[in-house]
Amino acid sequence: MSGINHLFNKTGTITRNIARALTMLSIVLFVMTTGVQFASAAKVPVCEALRFYGNAAYEGLCKNLSTGTNWVCELASSPDVHTTFNNDTRLHLTVRPCPTGERSDLAGNWPRNLKIETGQPTTLCNVSVQNYVNRFNVVNEMPAGAEPTRCRAAFVAARERGRISGEVAKFYLNLCGSPVNPEKAKDELKDCK
Repeated sequence: MSGINHLFNKTGTITRNIARALTMLSIVLFVMTTGVQFASAAKVPVCEALRFYGNAAYEGLCKNLSTGTNWVCELASSPDVHTTFNNDTRLHLTVRPCPTGERSDLAGNWPRNLKIETGQPTTLCNVSVQNYVNRFNVVNEMPAGAEPTRCRAAFVAARERGRISGEVAKFYLNLCGSPVNPEKAKDELKDCK
């Protein structure tokens, strides 16, 4: 027995490794039993990001919306500040030109609960990401009204207000009703309300 004690006391490695393992086990058990979720696990759902874009365009926060592979909301032109997402890419804020890292991923839910994902930059090239997130969280969501979904209502209203063109509205209305990549996004967009 004294040989084993000598081994533990001499190196301390085994003791430290056991302590680390017990600490990690405690954290895992805590998360599993309490249901705590960390921001890094809370990707903004595609449908919520689409509704955010429609309402932000309607209110004038999104100056332009792209119709390409990446769905971009232009927020400012100098410097270039915009958000981007699609079925494969998380909603994130980008500042260009920014040589020190140009992107900060967002997490949470819209409306009113978007956040900067844990570990992501809060400032990009002297632009406060948090200030933009605060602005995103005060964008109002309009009800569906005569449209079948809230997602569609925002884009129709933005088109009627002249904030987006008919072509842009059609692109996003199609996204609200049918995903570009049905196999990947069918569960996320099937009830995009």
